[in-house]
Amino acid sequence: MKRIIITEDDKNHIKGLYGRILSEGFEGQVEDLDNWIENHHDYLSQHSLEEKISELFDGVLGVVDSHVHTEKDSGGDEYGENWGRKLITITNNGEPLIKIWVTNDYVYDYGKNSIEFEERFKFNQDALYS
Repeated sequence: MKRIIITEDDKNHIKGLYGRILSEGFEGQVEDLDNWIENHHDYLSQHSLEEKISELFDGVLGVVDSHVHTEKDSGGDEYGENWGRKLITITNNGEPLIKIWVTNDYVYDYGKNSIEFEERFKFNQDALYS
C-alpha cells in the first residue's frame, strides 16, 4: 500500500475546490433566499429568516441558530425616532451563515446592507460545510 502525504496547502486547495463545486449546487437556494427577502422586506424577523434558511438548505445544515445584535443610533433622539439597526445572524453549527441588517422595526435596511456587504445580505458558503 502506498502512502500519500497531503500538506496543509493541499488540504486548503481541496477544500476550496470542494466548496466551489458544492456552492454551485446552492446557487438556486441563494437566489430563492434573495427573492424571499425582496418579497418580505417589510418585516424580517430572526425566526422567519431562520425557518426559511432551514427550509432552503434542508439536509445540509446541522444545528441552526440565530442571534440579533442591536446597533444604537441616537441621531433620531431629537425627533423622537429610533434610528438603531439590528444585525440578524443565522449560524450553522456555530459558524455564521447569513448576516442581514434590519431596522429596529425589522424592516430590511437596503442602505446598511449595501454599504457593509455590497449586496443584499452576507452569505458565507463555508458555513454549510462546518
